Amino acid sequence: MSTINLSWSNYTTKDIILYLEKIKIKENIQYIHLEGNFLLIKDFHFLFHKTLPSFIFIHHLNLSRTNISSHHISIFSENISFLPNLRSINLSYNFLNSKSIRLLKPVLPQLEELSLSSNFISNYGIYHLISQFHKMTRLKKLYLAHCFLKSRDILSLSSSIGSLTNLEYFSIQGNKCNTFSFCYLLESIPSHNLIYLNCVFSNDSKELILCQVLLIE
Repeated sequence: MSTINLSWSNYTTKDIILYLEKIKIKENIQYIHLEGNFLLIKDFHFLFHKTLPSFIFIHHLNLSRTNISSHHISIFSENISFLPNLRSINLSYNFLNSKSIRLLKPVLPQLEELSLSSNFISNYGIYHLISQFHKMTRLKKLYLAHCFLKSRDILSLSSSIGSLTNLEYFSIQGNKCNTFSFCYLLESIPSHNLIYLNCVFSNDSKELILCQVLLIE
């Protein structure tokens, strides 16, 4: 067994901790899915400081829809050294904001996949994220759909996205963007490894700017 799937199990954080601690051969586990469970902050520290570090080969962690906020991210970042093999994390559909992205910085350089979709990232969050792009040389998949981004945020993102030279999948649909920012983004995305691109924006005139591309060699 390489995967633990507790998604939508209606477990409390304590239930999850107890379940994980009962796993005997922890070094075989690479994927842990906790999506849809309500992770309380009071037990979150124990989960990341005591329980998860025993799974030293975790590659992917799914924390989507788990009620995570900046307080959780602070604990997560403080304990990231205990998860040296983590390469993919799904934080979509939570309560992350600009502060959350700033606190996430220690985690970013080791990731190959990052999903922040459906969080309130906004302009300051994008600023903190792109400030780390030059360190995120491993990143292959980036998901920023429905993050309340506007044209100026897309411009800021475009100015630094060229540093993500291994980018293969990029999704940023569901944000607002004018035609100029859209064109600048398309010009700036490193394309030599790109497989999938989804940019479906609405502009100030409530019109849709569509770009969904699947590239197959």
